Amino acid sequence: MGCFLAFGSACTPPQGQADGSAPPAVVMHGVRLRSFEGETPSLEGQARSATYERTGELTAAEATIRVLGKTPGDVTVVTARELEGHLGTRQLVATGDVVVRNPSGMVARTPRVAYDAVQQTARGSEGVQVQGPDYRLSAERFLISLPDGQFTFEGSVHTVLEAADD
Repeated sequence: MGCFLAFGSACTPPQGQADGSAPPAVVMHGVRLRSFEGETPSLEGQARSATYERTGELTAAEATIRVLGKTPGDVTVVTARELEGHLGTRQLVATGDVVVRNPSGMVARTPRVAYDAVQQTARGSEGVQVQGPDYRLSAERFLISLPDGQFTFEGSVHTVLEAADD
């Protein structure tokens, strides 16, 4: 999650916060997001709105991000009601009806996913429902290693294998 570039189709002046703290540095609507690892794009997406704090914190509403893999077809898509990230720590948390779709056809639904760009892992501990091309499963916790595509499901795991369509 190196550096985010955000382009908003409309910006609103920041307002003071109810708790008396400083307003965000930027509030944007109709936002495109892009993150880089050095000069290589690693994430891209869009959001209905986003705020950027002077501390490096970014919050986006109704967001879709694409985690770019090594090839053009190797893209994992994440949608969520809210994304919260921090440029300095390179951490991102997606919450609210999170859906993760990977190139192999897996679709996972969970309340919350934490992404660590340094380790290139995503994890969740609030349950997950997964639908694949020929299986379904549910688990209490999960860990995804993005570099090697390794999935680990923990806790109470229930799997149903289905016949593949020929």
